[in-house]
Amino acid sequence: MNDKNQNLNENNFSKEKDPKEEIKKNIEDNIEIKETKEKEKTKSKIIKKKEKFPTKSYIFLAISIIFLGVSVFYHNKYIVNADKIAIKKITYTKETKDAVRTKEVQIFYPNDKLDGLVSSKVKISAEDFSSEINSIFMNIKSHSNYLMKTKGDKYLPFFDQNITILNSYLVDDKLYINLSPNIKNLIYTKEQELLILYSMINTYTSIPGVKKVKFLIGGNEVERLRWYSLKNFYTKNLKI
Repeated sequence: MNDKNQNLNENNFSKEKDPKEEIKKNIEDNIEIKETKEKEKTKSKIIKKKEKFPTKSYIFLAISIIFLGVSVFYHNKYIVNADKIAIKKITYTKETKDAVRTKEVQIFYPNDKLDGLVSSKVKISAEDFSSEINSIFMNIKSHSNYLMKTKGDKYLPFFDQNITILNSYLVDDKLYINLSPNIKNLIYTKEQELLILYSMINTYTSIPGVKKVKFLIGGNEVERLRWYSLKNFYTKNLKI
């Protein structure tokens, strides 16, 4: 009987679980559960990235299509159809006219018979002194736009448009005018020379502060043009 009880106790003891083994198993189970959760989380992230990717692709594709459409539009408008675009005519408003400084001056120029001088008032550019001198000179030439008959029955410009002022400067009340050298070859008669010189002399001495005029040719002082001396200063002569 005692032997039987002893055997039963041994069997019951063998059936009870070892605590160390139980702890080890729990730890392994926890590690397995954690690894499973990590795998599921990683899988979930991959799925989300795959879901977002098509949206970004569609946005990029849409932007590309819009950019291409705009490029085609401007290419057709400004390159293909450039010759069809009307050129806008620039008109001067009151503001832009006022921005350009002008002044009224009296100029002298030959009459229709080319035997004397007449005068009138014109508006000239008055940005600075040099621009005034050149603007006056251009007005004298435009009002002297006549053709004169020479001895060879040829008609030539009275005041040739190729004659220019190279530069000018004022010293006290004396104005120096440097004319282009071609003037010597474009003067044909004594009367023509006199009227051209005094159209400038009488005009420029009408400017406040200018009393005398001296002509240079190509930057040099010369004895004469063709008939008249250029050594001295000239003053206004309204009898011409």
